[in-house]
Amino acid sequence: MSMKHVLCFGDSNTWGYVPGTEGERFFFADRYPGILQGLLGVGVRVHEAGLNGRMTGWDDPLSPDRNALSQIAFVLETHRPLDAIVIMLGTNDLKRHMNLEAADCALALETLIERIDAAGCGRNSRNGSRPSILVIAPPWVVETPTPFGSKFDGAIPKSRDFAAAYADVAKRHGCEFLDAGTLVETSTRDGVHLDKPAHRRLAEVVWGVLVRTMEPG
Repeated sequence: MSMKHVLCFGDSNTWGYVPGTEGERFFFADRYPGILQGLLGVGVRVHEAGLNGRMTGWDDPLSPDRNALSQIAFVLETHRPLDAIVIMLGTNDLKRHMNLEAADCALALETLIERIDAAGCGRNSRNGSRPSILVIAPPWVVETPTPFGSKFDGAIPKSRDFAAAYADVAKRHGCEFLDAGTLVETSTRDGVHLDKPAHRRLAEVVWGVLVRTMEPG
């Protein structure tokens, strides 16, 4: 049986940002890709591609070089062949200065999926196959008194719009879908990041989807 390869592509919640800190990172065993690795076992290799501040499809003037659309090609080339890709993006697009909506993020997500389709990064890409794709609507932004939260003024109601917009894109492109906002709670320490229990819960649900959807080796 050949080893399976799973790519977790996302932002700081995939990277493992510790809520309420100045950029501290959870240990591998405490962040969702690492927990997922443990659940999937030795027959699967989980590749992390989390980047703090990553946007779905725009250049953030305050945090350059964070555009997922400009990065996806070399990330896929680095880790191919892939059996599954987990995408969780969108929170950073809701920063006040970007003035974007969940519907805008969904348009970028659709382009991202189309680029994955065209990349030939699946295990049997010569036969037109692609990795299975799991789209995750990011966790809801919650109210917090910290200065970090002020960057996301107005984001709370917008973040609840991700689920419907992303679910529609996932359905039209034959992708699996999860709504993180209904699965985990964002930490009130900063309003946008997940704590350890939330990382574990997310990993457990993602594991359930992957074992059901990845083709046997």
